[in-house]
Amino acid sequence: MKLLSTLLVSASIMIAQPITIEQILEQTKVQHPLYQAKEQTRLSLEAQSRANYASKPLELSLSGAQATPDEGATTLEYSVGVSKTFAFGDTRTLGLSADRLTNEAQLLQKEKALIALSNRIQNLYHQSCLDKENRLLIEASLQTYRTLYKKKKKAYKYQEISKKELLQLQMQMRTLKQKAHSSRASEKISQERLYDLSTITEHLPLSCQDITALSPSIILDDTPFVLSQAAFNKELSALGKLEKKYNRSIDNINIGASYDDEIDTKRVGVRFAVPLSFTSEKNEQNHLAIMHQKALKKQQQKNWMMEQTSSKKQLAGELENAYNAIIMIEENHTLYKETLMPLIEKSFKYGESSSLEYILGRQELLALSQELIQTKKTYYKTLFTLYSLIEMEK
Repeated sequence: MKLLSTLLVSASIMIAQPITIEQILEQTKVQHPLYQAKEQTRLSLEAQSRANYASKPLELSLSGAQATPDEGATTLEYSVGVSKTFAFGDTRTLGLSADRLTNEAQLLQKEKALIALSNRIQNLYHQSCLDKENRLLIEASLQTYRTLYKKKKKAYKYQEISKKELLQLQMQMRTLKQKAHSSRASEKISQERLYDLSTITEHLPLSCQDITALSPSIILDDTPFVLSQAAFNKELSALGKLEKKYNRSIDNINIGASYDDEIDTKRVGVRFAVPLSFTSEKNEQNHLAIMHQKALKKQQQKNWMMEQTSSKKQLAGELENAYNAIIMIEENHTLYKETLMPLIEKSFKYGESSSLEYILGRQELLALSQELIQTKKTYYKTLFTLYSLIEMEK
């Protein structure tokens, strides 16, 4: 029964279709908490904005007193009143507009976080694929040594080679076994990080057929930092709305009605109250504070743009350097693999060179291959960091 279960699991893994980065991102957008939180944030901000500028409730007042006239019996007097405060002019509209613009700016910041998440996932996908490539490379090299060791072991049995030569091959094979073990662990870790970050529950094998093509620079479809610039403009517009709001002489009025029942008089009254804002410094100081906030926002945005532009240039330079390094390493790797390594193998096959020379030759080829993979990992990490910085999704 246990054997059958193992076979079924193995079969399911073998027939499982590899998952692409596009499919991972699609599932992430459905399952990840950050995507779900964005909608809840929008609904919360809208509800809070409506609450902030909802109409004031009716106010009910009731008072009573026991009155004893000079002549007549003691009786009860009472007064009942109802009043309500209304926004005057466009003050409520200006306040709602300011809140809406501020909310939209916050949602744009959430959008930036989602773009950064997408780029982090794509980077992990590329890192995992390169870790897989490294693992396959080492395992292939190990298999070559195993095959060679079997042949040389027979040769040693017939005293065709020395014990030293056999031990050199054995030691190199053990070294590669350790490297293969480490490479499998590294691949597993990077894949687990990818699965965890993207909240994918079914751990399907990665396609790795959709790796981003190498390029010395990235092509921008739009200006960089477009989301941050849009958020800044909305925040500035929101402050402008508040500036107009606090510039109004009258921002609300209060209207009320009352009924008084006294001993010998019944009275119906209407009350109309208007706060005279010009008699207080509150609106003037609020208006002044908004002006300073606008000036502060502009200076902060200018400083932020300077820092981001500098970081963009640095990352773009690092990306180009990594690309150039890859091209150079690839040229050396191709030359070594297709020209020099066949000569080393031929020389070793015909006994013209020692096992040590052969081992050193294969070590150099493996080192070049791993250097190429590591440089590609650096390239993709820089690439997706740059995409996140300029607020673009690959």
